[in-house]
Amino acid sequence: MIFRRKIKFHVAQLGDLDRPVVQNALGLAGLVQDAFEFELLPDRINIPGRRYQLQNGTFDLDAAVSKLSAIAKLPRPLILFTSKPYGDLATQHEADYAYFSDLAFSKGVGIVSTYLWDPTRNAGGLQPYVFMQLAHAILSYVGGLKPHPENRHCLFDYCEETENVYRIAEGPGLCEPCSRLLMKQINSGSITTFQVASVTRLFDRAKGTRRCFYVTPLAPSFRNVHVAVGRAVTDAGWHISRGDQITQPRRITDAVIQALLASELVVVDATGSNANVFYELGFAHAAGNDVVMLCQKSRTLLPFDVNHERTIFYRPTVAGLRTLEAELRQMVALAE
Repeated sequence: MIFRRKIKFHVAQLGDLDRPVVQNALGLAGLVQDAFEFELLPDRINIPGRRYQLQNGTFDLDAAVSKLSAIAKLPRPLILFTSKPYGDLATQHEADYAYFSDLAFSKGVGIVSTYLWDPTRNAGGLQPYVFMQLAHAILSYVGGLKPHPENRHCLFDYCEETENVYRIAEGPGLCEPCSRLLMKQINSGSITTFQVASVTRLFDRAKGTRRCFYVTPLAPSFRNVHVAVGRAVTDAGWHISRGDQITQPRRITDAVIQALLASELVVVDATGSNANVFYELGFAHAAGNDVVMLCQKSRTLLPFDVNHERTIFYRPTVAGLRTLEAELRQMVALAE
């Protein structure tokens, strides 16, 4: 599953565009996850203004896409990025009415307009918007999700009001109904856990979220350790989760694997050589996660295969956990 062939999305410029920014975002999108490629084609497709510009100043991009021969020759799936305002005949009499995107991939083509996005409202400028649209494109094209009129801080909100798009980054990515539909798509094989985790990484990058998965024995004797580790990782600016905190109604192993794949960093407590812990550690290594290991002093002799890992040895005392928290916070803060 980890080494499955990537799905390639082709991207082309339609009319005007801040091309260097979009190109940089596409390159970074290919680095933060492993399931999808985004190839920016050299083509720039010009839009004949007189033919497609509407009364309110927007452009009938749907008509342009269906009729321009230059687009017909390009490979699919294709995402067209433009800074032109995206309108249609039905709304051409409404001032300042424009669309963000149409990523239903009719005939294998999606359209994204950057016109309505204000890059000064986000420290990342235009980049977070590109990441959100890529996440939306994947879940639409591969996962079959569709926009809904309700505003739920979800990637598939219709966003009748411009302000609503900025609120999407404040939400979890998908609302409950979309999450349930995505779960069905995973179970049917339409989209894989690996692909969903890659979408999570893209959306996390849009939000500025750094995700850490904590692999640990779950015995009551580790509760104080869990508190110390959680505090250290959170203080260092990461979102942390554990396998026992996953509430999705699916096989727990699949949910844990998805969480591991979606995380940039994995903290592993190898104390006691717990079989479940080492299973998840092996998966983290296979997935290429950045790993930080913990182990209680005098409790475990680390196996040869992992004794080279950077490891914090600690004692489960009040003073020992205070030291663990300080060392782990410093180490995690330096993680890339």
